[in-house]
Amino acid sequence: MSELAQQLIAENKAKHARGEDASYLDLGRCGLTKLPDLSGMEWLETLILSSQWEALVFYQNREVHRGGI
Repeated sequence: MSELAQQLIAENKAKHARGEDASYLDLGRCGLTKLPDLSGMEWLETLILSSQWEALVFYQNREVHRGGI
């Protein structure tokens, strides 16, 4: 697992331990070739693994504003 992915997972766990919202974890652009072990992180509601997520969100937001989707 990449150092960036390890850092982001550790930061997410620390946020949860502080009682902050840690329901979202974006591991896109971490160069992952297999899924990391996220067992015990049941507070996660959104897990991003794609590097293309930002483009998708931009597209969806643009369509919503134009009356699509």
